[in-house]
Amino acid sequence: MPATASTDRPRPRRRLTYANVVSTLALVVAVAGGGGAAVAAGLAKNSVSSPQIRNGQVKTVDLAAGAVTSKKVKNRSLAAKDIKLRSLGRGRVAASPAGPIVGLANPYTSVATVELTAPADGYVVLHGVTSVSAGDTDTFMNGRFTVDGAIAGRTHYLDGGDVDGLFDQSQAQLEVIPVTKGRHTYGWQLREAEVSTYASVYGSQLVVQFFPEGSIG
Repeated sequence: MPATASTDRPRPRRRLTYANVVSTLALVVAVAGGGGAAVAAGLAKNSVSSPQIRNGQVKTVDLAAGAVTSKKVKNRSLAAKDIKLRSLGRGRVAASPAGPIVGLANPYTSVATVELTAPADGYVVLHGVTSVSAGDTDTFMNGRFTVDGAIAGRTHYLDGGDVDGLFDQSQAQLEVIPVTKGRHTYGWQLREAEVSTYASVYGSQLVVQFFPEGSIG
């Protein structure tokens, strides 16, 4: 019986070529490197923590709007360079022009008025200063601040100074009061306790400075 020819043929050997290596490496890079989404898709929820993040790799663009809040900032860790000018409202100031000569009487007289918008709830520092000409040696005055026409703070007692016909006695009044967000009108009122002495003031000026809550003290 004649021998039958074998149907098995030798398989061609696959040769490892430069082209094969490069194409394989390109596929790995595309999946693991350039195709980050493919790798990320295989991660379990909340599986990436601090040890898996290289230091300095989280950028501003990676943070959602409003993600960093006050509770996440260490107290007293921010420096002046970290805060945008006026972003907190600190340093917001308004001042009235220096006023003319005003004669005082027993009813309170408005000597200075200024408006300032508070960007948030907080405090305002009210500082009034004026030059006084006393009517006699017994002259003394009262001063008070107002916010939107309502009396704010306490009544101050001011010394009228000497009697020489000159405006040479400088007097000041300072007070810190809480304020709500919004635009407010601030006033400074003075009165003379003894009407017959006819004291007068000159160059009265009111300066108002806003501070946000937590920035004083």
